[in-house]
Amino acid sequence: MKQDILIAVGVGFVVGSVVAVTATSLPTLLSQARKSLPAETISPSFAPSMTPKEVQLNSFAVTSPSDQSVSDSNTLSVVGSAGPSTKILLESESESKIVEASASGTFEGKLKINEGANTLYFTNIAENGQIATETRTVFYTPEEL
Repeated sequence: MKQDILIAVGVGFVVGSVVAVTATSLPTLLSQARKSLPAETISPSFAPSMTPKEVQLNSFAVTSPSDQSVSDSNTLSVVGSAGPSTKILLESESESKIVEASASGTFEGKLKINEGANTLYFTNIAENGQIATETRTVFYTPEEL
């Protein structure tokens, strides 16, 4: 049993020594490797055509329904504004729809909701890839208010 302990200690010493030597000599090895690489590999140059374009944020707003509102209909009218001709994803627990904003930037769509609390998500996906999301909670009750 003592022999097993001595072997384990010896193996641990050898492995630890290899790790320590590697850790102390690694910065020197990396420095030498960087010096041997061509300059283009270290600091690439970008062509002028690859510079990012200035992009303008499209305004996005959902004007109806308002947050924490109560509805007595299971079909909700969603109205808002976004960038001209952008796509807007309307989502409820019951369904998802994509509507497109008009050339003037307004949009409208109908969305089915369930009885009780409904978390609604409205996501604008602009042509430049920017995404904006608004969330509303609407309560539906079939009883007359």
